Amino acid sequence: MRLRPHLSLLLALSLPASPSFSQESAQSPAGPPAEDVVMVRVGPDAITVDDFMAHVTARPDRIAESATPAGRAGLLRTLIAERLLRQAMALDGLVPEDPTPDTWREALATFADKHYPLPPVPDVQALESYYLEHRNDFGIPETVRVTQIQFRVPDNATEDQIRLARARADAALARLQAGEPFGTLAAELTENPAARDTGGDLGFLPKQGDPWLETALMGLDVGEHGSVVESPAGFEILMVTDQRDAIISPFEQVKEYVARILQTSQQDQARKDYIRALAAKTEIVVELDELKDQLTHPIFP
Repeated sequence: MRLRPHLSLLLALSLPASPSFSQESAQSPAGPPAEDVVMVRVGPDAITVDDFMAHVTARPDRIAESATPAGRAGLLRTLIAERLLRQAMALDGLVPEDPTPDTWREALATFADKHYPLPPVPDVQALESYYLEHRNDFGIPETVRVTQIQFRVPDNATEDQIRLARARADAALARLQAGEPFGTLAAELTENPAARDTGGDLGFLPKQGDPWLETALMGLDVGEHGSVVESPAGFEILMVTDQRDAIISPFEQVKEYVARILQTSQQDQARKDYIRALAAKTEIVVELDELKDQLTHPIFP
Protein backbone atom coordinates (compact mmCIF):
# COMPACT_ATOMS: atom_id res chain seq x y z
CA MET A 1 0.00 0.00 0.00
CA ARG A 2 1.42 3.38 -1.00
CA LEU A 3 0.21 6.37 0.94
CA ARG A 4 -0.35 9.88 -0.31
CA PRO A 5 2.84 11.84 0.52
CA HIS A 6 1.30 14.62 2.62
CA LEU A 7 -0.63 12.19 4.84
CA SER A 8 1.67 9.17 4.97
CA LEU A 9 3.79 10.40 7.88
CA LEU A 10 0.72 11.63 9.77
CA LEU A 11 -0.99 8.27 9.64
CA ALA A 12 2.22 6.30 10.12
CA LEU A 13 2.73 8.12 13.40
CA SER A 14 -0.90 8.09 14.52
CA LEU A 15 -2.16 4.63 13.55
CA PRO A 16 -0.99 1.61 15.53
CA ALA A 17 1.73 -0.55 14.04
CA SER A 18 0.51 -3.81 12.52
CA PRO A 19 1.86 -6.45 10.13
CA SER A 20 0.03 -4.74 7.28
CA PHE A 21 0.60 -1.11 8.26
CA SER A 22 3.76 0.28 9.82
CA GLN A 23 5.76 3.47 9.75
CA GLU A 24 8.41 1.74 7.65
CA SER A 25 5.93 0.63 4.99
CA ALA A 26 4.26 4.02 4.99
CA GLN A 27 7.50 5.85 4.32
CA SER A 28 8.88 3.45 1.75
CA PRO A 29 7.70 4.19 -1.83
CA ALA A 30 9.07 0.88 -3.18
CA GLY A 31 8.39 -2.75 -2.49
CA PRO A 32 5.31 -4.93 -2.92
CA PRO A 33 1.98 -3.48 -1.84
CA ALA A 34 0.74 -4.64 1.55
CA GLU A 35 -2.81 -5.65 2.34
CA ASP A 36 -4.86 -2.60 3.30
CA VAL A 37 -5.80 -2.16 6.95
CA VAL A 38 -9.50 -2.40 7.74
CA MET A 39 -10.54 0.22 10.27
CA VAL A 40 -14.30 -0.44 10.53
CA ARG A 41 -16.70 -2.95 8.97
CA VAL A 42 -20.18 -1.69 8.13
CA GLY A 43 -22.33 -4.70 7.34
CA PRO A 44 -20.75 -6.36 4.29
CA ASP A 45 -18.49 -3.37 3.55
CA ALA A 46 -15.08 -2.47 4.95
CA ILE A 47 -13.72 1.01 5.55
CA THR A 48 -9.97 0.81 5.04
CA VAL A 49 -7.06 3.14 5.69
CA ASP A 50 -7.08 4.01 1.99
CA ASP A 51 -10.78 4.92 2.22
CA PHE A 52 -10.03 7.01 5.28
CA MET A 53 -7.14 8.82 3.60
CA ALA A 54 -9.19 9.57 0.50
CA HIS A 55 -11.91 10.97 2.75
CA VAL A 56 -9.46 13.21 4.63
CA THR A 57 -7.68 14.32 1.46
CA ALA A 58 -11.00 15.58 0.11
CA ARG A 59 -11.43 17.64 3.30
CA PRO A 60 -8.09 19.42 3.90
CA ASP A 61 -9.63 21.60 6.63
CA ARG A 62 -10.10 18.43 8.71
CA ILE A 63 -6.66 16.86 8.25
CA ALA A 64 -5.55 17.95 11.72
CA GLU A 65 -8.41 15.92 13.25
CA SER A 66 -6.89 12.70 11.91
CA ALA A 67 -3.89 13.11 14.26
CA THR A 68 -5.84 12.01 17.37
CA PRO A 69 -8.05 8.99 18.12
CA ALA A 70 -11.03 11.25 18.91
CA GLY A 71 -10.55 13.14 15.65
CA ARG A 72 -10.26 9.96 13.61
CA ALA A 73 -13.40 8.65 15.28
CA GLY A 74 -15.31 11.77 14.20
CA LEU A 75 -14.09 11.43 10.62
CA LEU A 76 -14.95 7.73 10.62
CA ARG A 77 -18.48 8.47 11.81
CA THR A 78 -18.91 10.56 8.69
CA LEU A 79 -17.58 7.70 6.56
CA ILE A 80 -19.83 5.18 8.32
CA ALA A 81 -22.86 7.40 7.73
CA GLU A 82 -21.97 7.71 4.05
CA ARG A 83 -21.55 3.94 3.76
CA LEU A 84 -24.91 3.30 5.46
CA LEU A 85 -26.64 5.70 3.09
CA ARG A 86 -24.98 4.13 0.07
CA GLN A 87 -26.13 0.67 1.17
CA ALA A 88 -29.68 1.95 1.65
CA MET A 89 -29.58 3.66 -1.76
CA ALA A 90 -28.45 0.38 -3.34
CA LEU A 91 -31.46 -1.41 -1.83
CA ASP A 92 -33.66 1.29 -3.38
CA GLY A 93 -31.92 0.84 -6.73
CA LEU A 94 -30.66 4.41 -6.71
CA VAL A 95 -26.88 3.95 -6.99
CA PRO A 96 -25.86 5.14 -10.49
CA GLU A 97 -24.04 2.55 -12.62
CA ASP A 98 -21.34 4.97 -13.76
CA PRO A 99 -21.63 7.67 -11.11
CA THR A 100 -20.64 11.25 -11.78
CA PRO A 101 -20.99 14.16 -9.36
CA ASP A 102 -24.21 15.19 -11.11
CA THR A 103 -25.79 11.73 -11.10
CA TRP A 104 -24.85 11.26 -7.43
CA ARG A 105 -26.49 14.56 -6.52
CA GLU A 106 -29.65 13.56 -8.39
CA ALA A 107 -29.71 10.13 -6.73
CA LEU A 108 -29.18 11.61 -3.27
CA ALA A 109 -31.94 14.15 -3.85
CA THR A 110 -34.35 11.40 -4.91
CA PHE A 111 -33.37 9.30 -1.89
CA ALA A 112 -33.76 12.25 0.49
CA ASP A 113 -37.20 13.07 -0.91
CA LYS A 114 -38.27 9.53 -0.07
CA HIS A 115 -36.74 9.06 3.39
CA TYR A 116 -36.17 12.52 4.90
CA PRO A 117 -37.86 15.13 2.70
CA LEU A 118 -37.74 18.87 3.21
CA PRO A 119 -40.52 19.59 5.73
CA PRO A 120 -43.32 22.10 5.12
CA VAL A 121 -42.73 25.78 5.80
CA PRO A 122 -43.19 26.44 9.55
CA ASP A 123 -46.02 28.71 10.63
CA VAL A 124 -45.46 32.45 10.97
CA GLN A 125 -45.26 32.27 14.76
CA ALA A 126 -42.32 29.83 14.57
CA LEU A 127 -40.60 32.00 11.97
CA GLU A 128 -41.02 35.15 14.06
CA SER A 129 -39.81 33.39 17.18
CA TYR A 130 -36.62 32.24 15.44
CA TYR A 131 -36.09 35.70 13.96
CA LEU A 132 -36.37 37.41 17.34
CA GLU A 133 -33.96 34.95 18.96
CA HIS A 134 -31.38 35.41 16.17
CA ARG A 135 -31.92 39.02 15.12
CA ASN A 136 -28.20 39.79 14.93
CA ASP A 137 -27.84 37.13 12.23
CA PHE A 138 -29.98 39.23 9.90
CA GLY A 139 -27.98 42.43 9.75
CA ILE A 140 -25.23 44.30 11.54
CA PRO A 141 -25.37 43.99 15.34
CA GLU A 142 -24.89 46.86 17.77
CA THR A 143 -21.20 47.66 18.10
CA VAL A 144 -19.06 49.76 20.43
CA ARG A 145 -15.58 51.17 19.99
CA VAL A 146 -13.43 50.11 22.90
CA THR A 147 -10.12 51.29 24.29
CA GLN A 148 -8.39 48.80 26.54
CA ILE A 149 -5.74 48.69 29.23
CA GLN A 150 -4.86 45.03 29.66
CA PHE A 151 -2.79 43.33 32.33
CA ARG A 152 -1.96 39.79 31.36
CA VAL A 153 -1.86 36.69 33.49
CA PRO A 154 0.25 33.85 32.02
CA ASP A 155 -1.12 30.35 31.54
CA ASN A 156 -0.80 28.22 34.68
CA ALA A 157 -0.09 31.38 36.67
CA THR A 158 0.79 31.21 40.33
CA GLU A 159 -1.22 33.05 42.95
CA ASP A 160 1.57 35.62 43.19
CA GLN A 161 1.46 36.28 39.44
CA ILE A 162 -2.31 36.77 39.56
CA ARG A 163 -2.01 39.06 42.58
CA LEU A 164 0.68 41.17 40.92
CA ALA A 165 -1.34 41.54 37.71
CA ARG A 166 -4.36 42.67 39.72
CA ALA A 167 -2.18 45.13 41.63
CA ARG A 168 -0.93 46.67 38.36
CA ALA A 169 -4.53 47.01 37.19
CA ASP A 170 -5.65 48.64 40.44
CA ALA A 171 -2.72 51.10 40.25
CA ALA A 172 -3.73 52.06 36.70
CA LEU A 173 -7.34 52.59 37.79
CA ALA A 174 -6.16 54.88 40.57
CA ARG A 175 -4.22 56.99 38.04
CA LEU A 176 -7.31 57.21 35.82
CA GLN A 177 -9.43 58.32 38.76
CA ALA A 178 -6.79 60.96 39.50
CA GLY A 179 -7.38 62.46 36.05
CA GLU A 180 -4.74 61.01 33.73
CA PRO A 181 -5.99 60.52 30.13
CA PHE A 182 -7.15 57.00 29.33
CA GLY A 183 -5.41 56.84 25.94
CA THR A 184 -2.11 58.00 27.36
CA LEU A 185 -2.18 55.39 30.10
CA ALA A 186 -3.28 52.69 27.64
CA ALA A 187 -0.30 53.40 25.38
CA GLU A 188 2.02 53.31 28.38
CA LEU A 189 0.64 50.39 30.36
CA THR A 190 -1.36 47.94 28.26
CA GLU A 191 0.22 44.52 28.03
CA ASN A 192 -1.60 43.68 24.82
CA PRO A 193 1.14 44.25 22.21
CA ALA A 194 -1.38 44.49 19.38
CA ALA A 195 -3.08 47.48 21.06
CA ARG A 196 -0.04 49.33 22.41
CA ASP A 197 0.65 51.25 19.18
CA THR A 198 -3.00 52.30 18.90
CA GLY A 199 -3.20 53.66 22.42
CA GLY A 200 -5.27 50.68 23.45
CA ASP A 201 -7.89 51.22 20.73
CA LEU A 202 -9.46 47.89 19.73
CA GLY A 203 -11.82 49.35 17.13
CA PHE A 204 -15.51 48.47 16.92
CA LEU A 205 -16.58 45.23 18.61
CA PRO A 206 -19.99 43.52 18.79
CA LYS A 207 -21.62 44.56 22.04
CA GLN A 208 -23.13 41.13 22.55
CA GLY A 209 -21.80 37.63 22.07
CA ASP A 210 -18.83 37.54 24.46
CA PRO A 211 -20.11 37.14 28.05
CA TRP A 212 -17.17 38.73 29.87
CA LEU A 213 -17.16 41.71 27.48
CA GLU A 214 -20.92 42.18 27.85
CA THR A 215 -20.47 42.32 31.62
CA ALA A 216 -17.52 44.70 31.41
CA LEU A 217 -19.39 47.17 29.16
CA MET A 218 -22.69 47.02 31.01
CA GLY A 219 -23.92 50.50 31.92
CA LEU A 220 -21.05 52.35 30.20
CA ASP A 221 -21.88 55.31 27.95
CA VAL A 222 -19.57 56.85 25.38
CA GLY A 223 -16.64 58.52 27.15
CA GLU A 224 -16.92 56.40 30.29
CA HIS A 225 -14.62 53.68 31.56
CA GLY A 226 -15.31 50.88 33.97
CA SER A 227 -13.39 49.47 36.88
CA VAL A 228 -11.02 46.51 36.79
CA VAL A 229 -12.65 43.38 35.35
CA GLU A 230 -11.33 39.87 34.96
CA SER A 231 -10.99 38.60 31.38
CA PRO A 232 -9.68 35.46 29.66
CA ALA A 233 -6.32 37.24 29.27
CA GLY A 234 -6.03 38.55 32.82
CA PHE A 235 -7.44 41.91 33.98
CA GLU A 236 -8.82 44.79 31.93
CA ILE A 237 -10.00 48.34 32.21
CA LEU A 238 -12.23 49.30 29.28
CA MET A 239 -13.46 52.62 27.96
CA VAL A 240 -16.24 53.15 25.39
CA THR A 241 -15.28 55.82 22.84
CA ASP A 242 -18.05 55.40 20.25
CA GLN A 243 -21.08 53.27 19.46
CA ARG A 244 -23.15 52.26 16.46
CA ASP A 245 -26.74 51.11 16.62
CA ALA A 246 -27.70 47.77 15.13
CA ILE A 247 -28.93 47.69 11.53
CA ILE A 248 -31.25 44.69 11.31
CA SER A 249 -33.30 43.64 8.29
CA PRO A 250 -37.07 43.70 8.99
CA PHE A 251 -38.76 40.34 9.46
CA GLU A 252 -40.78 40.60 6.25
CA GLN A 253 -37.59 41.01 4.21
CA VAL A 254 -35.98 37.85 5.58
CA LYS A 255 -39.05 35.70 6.26
CA GLU A 256 -38.35 33.32 3.37
CA TYR A 257 -34.70 33.00 4.40
CA VAL A 258 -35.74 32.19 7.98
CA ALA A 259 -38.14 29.56 6.67
CA ARG A 260 -35.37 27.95 4.64
CA ILE A 261 -33.06 27.87 7.67
CA LEU A 262 -35.68 26.10 9.79
CA GLN A 263 -36.65 23.67 7.03
CA THR A 264 -33.02 22.76 6.34
CA SER A 265 -32.33 22.31 10.05
CA GLN A 266 -35.34 20.02 10.45
CA GLN A 267 -34.38 18.01 7.38
CA ASP A 268 -30.82 17.63 8.67
CA GLN A 269 -32.17 16.30 11.96
CA ALA A 270 -34.40 13.86 10.07
CA ARG A 271 -31.36 12.68 8.10
CA LYS A 272 -29.43 12.08 11.33
CA ASP A 273 -32.39 10.15 12.78
CA TYR A 274 -32.58 8.04 9.61
CA ILE A 275 -28.84 7.24 9.74
CA ARG A 276 -29.18 6.36 13.44
CA ALA A 277 -31.97 3.91 12.55
CA LEU A 278 -29.85 2.35 9.78
CA ALA A 279 -26.93 1.94 12.18
CA ALA A 280 -29.14 0.27 14.77
CA LYS A 281 -29.99 -2.57 12.38
CA THR A 282 -26.54 -2.90 10.80
CA GLU A 283 -23.60 -4.81 12.26
CA ILE A 284 -20.80 -2.28 12.71
CA VAL A 285 -17.49 -3.72 13.89
CA VAL A 286 -14.53 -1.52 14.87
CA GLU A 287 -11.36 -3.41 13.92
CA LEU A 288 -8.65 -1.08 15.22
CA ASP A 289 -8.13 -1.39 18.96
CA GLU A 290 -7.23 2.27 19.39
CA LEU A 291 -10.65 3.31 18.05
CA LYS A 292 -12.77 0.97 20.13
CA ASP A 293 -12.94 3.35 23.10
CA GLN A 294 -13.95 6.21 20.79
CA LEU A 295 -16.43 4.39 18.52
CA THR A 296 -18.55 2.69 21.13
CA HIS A 297 -22.05 1.43 20.47
CA PRO A 298 -24.29 3.00 19.55
CA ILE A 299 -22.06 4.64 16.95
CA PHE A 300 -24.61 7.46 16.58
CA PRO A 301 -26.02 8.03 20.09
